[in-house]
Amino acid sequence: MPPIVQVQVTRAPGDCAVVALSMYLGRPYEDVFAIAVSVTKNTAFHKTGLYYSHIRRIAKKFATPLYTYRTPAVRFMDLETACGLLGVMNRTDQHVVFIKAGLVFDFDGTVWELDTYLKHHNYAVMCFLTSVQEEDQ
Repeated sequence: MPPIVQVQVTRAPGDCAVVALSMYLGRPYEDVFAIAVSVTKNTAFHKTGLYYSHIRRIAKKFATPLYTYRTPAVRFMDLETACGLLGVMNRTDQHVVFIKAGLVFDFDGTVWELDTYLKHHNYAVMCFLTSVQEEDQ
């Protein structure tokens, strides 16, 4: 993934996955948004969010297939060195953020240390999506 992170910010209430994907792929928000519309066949997806299957299909359109690690497997991963998308959840919210080298790049433009971010928002990690190529290395 890109050595430099171009921090993106939200443009709609449910577009966290588009923001996270644009940072992860190093692509402009507008490009990722356009592909998301074509994949979901829904111009209003950004109001409710995307499913993980949509996220994988969007990334694949950018020639970056993603593999999803669910909760049990994520517990054994070193997220302090990982690069990918992190799906998190608390009692009222589900969210997707970009994570690189233990830093969380949130959709409001803030950058957090992973543990601080999870504790502050009372989030539990639900899944981790990363490039199939990165896993092969």
